[in-house]
Amino acid sequence: MLGKKIINLKAVDSTNSYAQKLAKQRYPEGTVVFAESQTKGRGRLGKSWLSLEEKGLYMSVIFRPPYKAAKTQLITPLTAAAVCSALRDFKLDAMIKWPNDIYISEKKVCGILSEISLKANKPSYVIVGIGINLNHKKDDFPIDLQHKSTSIRAEMGCPIDKQEVVKNLLFYLNMFYEEFIVKGNINSSISVCNKYSLLKGKIINVKNKEHIITGLAGEITSNGSLMIKDKVGTVKDVITGEVIKF
Repeated sequence: MLGKKIINLKAVDSTNSYAQKLAKQRYPEGTVVFAESQTKGRGRLGKSWLSLEEKGLYMSVIFRPPYKAAKTQLITPLTAAAVCSALRDFKLDAMIKWPNDIYISEKKVCGILSEISLKANKPSYVIVGIGINLNHKKDDFPIDLQHKSTSIRAEMGCPIDKQEVVKNLLFYLNMFYEEFIVKGNINSSISVCNKYSLLKGKIINVKNKEHIITGLAGEITSNGSLMIKDKVGTVKDVITGEVIKF
């Protein structure tokens, strides 16, 4: 059960880095690390994550799924679906920006970072980090991020109880992860990802290694990839990439 073992920290360099150390020490699946602040919070593709003390939710979860690497990557859309569902329970118009961000009012409110440790092409563990802007005021964000980022407080007009968010999030993480383990698929998670897709129906640019793919964003498939139709009508199945324009 995710969240059965919880570790609360005042400050840490990165909850993902801390959780990795615990995973190497064979801490059980479902261990969750929380921190009040991070000094070196990490995002996807080497980016940093603003981690102000007592303003946000900074957490990492240890997973040990019984699957090979390709299938294990489904934990990212699974987590995105869980975060989106948890926030929408607070009447927030949360949307999923493939592959790993949550947006509200066209501004980023959450980032997800999944890191896999492989052994003979089978993950020995997966660490999933989740950072949610909870009680940030507009002035808490750097000037260059104020038009790109938001918080739950900014959207609701009042502070939010972190523990209520954690309770909701762990509920959905457990529900979606149980489906993944029992049924071997994340169909429910993918349904959420498509229902609340920020990109679907938009012309987007995706940076995939050294290439830029431009086209109409379609559905997210059962393997977590994004379907993109280019200008000549060819549909491409994009497994990974960074959406740089939408």
